[in-house]
Amino acid sequence: MSRIGVTVASGVLALVGVEVYGIYSIRHLLDTRLMQIESRIESVRAADAALASQVAASAAKRDPDAAKAPVASKANAARATAGTAHIVLDRKVAAKLQKLLPAKTDLNEASKGFKNETQFIHAVYVSKDLGIPFARLKARITGDHPISLETAVRDLRPDLSKAKAKAEVEKGQREAIATARLSKSTSV
Repeated sequence: MSRIGVTVASGVLALVGVEVYGIYSIRHLLDTRLMQIESRIESVRAADAALASQVAASAAKRDPDAAKAPVASKANAARATAGTAHIVLDRKVAAKLQKLLPAKTDLNEASKGFKNETQFIHAVYVSKDLGIPFARLKARITGDHPISLETAVRDLRPDLSKAKAKAEVEKGQREAIATARLSKSTSV
């Protein structure tokens, strides 16, 4: 190959390298901005849930009979309610999950979109264990184009190897099953 050919080839490779770097830096910038927006949305939702609970508390003070409405039986507490988009959790399970989620998170709102209690609990544990914002993880696995939890973890934490991501997802599943058993043991 001649000197000119080598020079041209080097120039083309350098140009392609600049293009690839530009694409990666733009993606990183967009991912960072998306995380900021999702974080703000999560804080607004938490504030909204806090206001809703204050309104409910003041309504309960004005009408004490409404506060005595029938509560789901313990046997049905672990099952998803038919026809609604949220999961009814046992009190012990709810208390445990509340500690794992950001402060003032409404569990009914957080559980919307999940197929069952175990899938919801699984996502909560994986989110907490890996430091992934729950709202981002939930959006990936319950959104318009849902993906598996393991795929979502690899997307949100690209620093983890495939094996490490799989191990963390399996660990979260074991924790979720153990927590789900709490509701079954109290319903007997």
